[in-house]
Amino acid sequence: MAPKRSSKASNSVPKSTRATKQAQSVQKPLAAGREADRLQIDGTAALGFDNAREKAPAASGRTYSSKGASWVDVDAPVPPFGSRKRKRRVVEARDEAPIEDAGDERDGDADKQFLDEARRQLKRSKRDDCREIVRYLRRIEPATHLADAHIVSVEQARRLLQGDRILTAPVFVAHAANTAGILAPESDERPVEQLLAWFHDPTEHISRGKELGQIRQRFVANRRPSGTPWNFPDTPNPFHHSGIPLFLQDPSCNVLADVVRGVFDISAGVICTDACTNERTSSPHCCNEHLTQAVELKTGWRQWSGAIMFAEAGAVTEAHWDYWGFSTWVTCLEGEMGLGFLPDATEADRIALLEQRLQPDNRWRYRFLRPEDTVYFSGGTPHLFFRLPEGRQTAGLGGHIVRRPDVESWIRLNRLRVEVEEREGANLENADVYRALVIGIDHWLEQVKPKGLKRIRAELKRLRTVVDRL
Repeated sequence: MAPKRSSKASNSVPKSTRATKQAQSVQKPLAAGREADRLQIDGTAALGFDNAREKAPAASGRTYSSKGASWVDVDAPVPPFGSRKRKRRVVEARDEAPIEDAGDERDGDADKQFLDEARRQLKRSKRDDCREIVRYLRRIEPATHLADAHIVSVEQARRLLQGDRILTAPVFVAHAANTAGILAPESDERPVEQLLAWFHDPTEHISRGKELGQIRQRFVANRRPSGTPWNFPDTPNPFHHSGIPLFLQDPSCNVLADVVRGVFDISAGVICTDACTNERTSSPHCCNEHLTQAVELKTGWRQWSGAIMFAEAGAVTEAHWDYWGFSTWVTCLEGEMGLGFLPDATEADRIALLEQRLQPDNRWRYRFLRPEDTVYFSGGTPHLFFRLPEGRQTAGLGGHIVRRPDVESWIRLNRLRVEVEEREGANLENADVYRALVIGIDHWLEQVKPKGLKRIRAELKRLRTVVDRL
């Protein structure tokens, strides 16, 4: 919302008007204080991206010009697909307003144009992963119905996610990027460059065995990849906050953090009780075995809580549902990302995907993300990502949460995955993490006692039984 312009004061002001203004000025510090409280993000004040948009400099002639929190490639051969209407259609957040009223501000043909280009460009690739993606894109259809996706405003997303409703379709929210203190809206540098600037050691292996120096050199050069595009979807971020969208910042969306925090409190005896007889040589508060589990969990938590997504043009991620059964959020900061997903997936769908025998069909839906767009989807949602080979590099933020209504489903998803891997004879390298999570969940259930506690405990017992066999 643009700030209101104040009118110039006249030379003659009636006494009653002066008195009114004096009374209003007394309220300004109080209002400012309330506003500052409202803008707290993970203990960090949001630095006013709406105001920054008003102050953003004009294009300086470089490849990218800054426009608030969006960066537009002014020299790109492929223009951004679709455009947002100048007049935003956002439903007011009143109690009587239906959350499902999408208020989608995207051009109707934008997603279809992007899909047509993706089919055409990816079909020419000889890479196996592109061929696999094209199999899905042939049958995929747009997300146009409420059963396919919730396309909502930020306030509607907050009401939807902070309630007790179980969501079987993704939630798409425009203008939901939370990059305060991460990206500088006034900078002419691309988001990719600004994100890489947070890493200081060029020899650091920040993702998939690649050193920072290699990644920085390749992405800043911004050339068309000649071989397989580089794709780093899970680089742990170095920021002071995760970039999690504001609509997910609520106690009801904080189960994963609560569970992990309980395990990390070693001295409280959650992961290792006084009755434990295992050897204790590393810590007086915890045996060696449980301490190893806590350390492994902490390594995973660093990635789960927030990651950076770097990818070159044409990079794809094949169909899967996220490990550990967490719910996922992704915010696009640069370029365009195509997202395919299967809403309302069944347990049979998830098992078939784990066993690599799921066949594409017309139940799959798609939508593409542009800068500042955010998507959230519940754990166990089969999905894939694709980018145009003739398009741009992409950058984004992502992370995982667990909502209170999803705890039972979260435990069940982990049991399904472990059972499938056990049947296939896989060597489960994450057994210590599973054991730590089981202990943490059990402690959380004891403290919170959520709805459906008896069913959740029964599901947790089944998971513990499977994990104990590893």
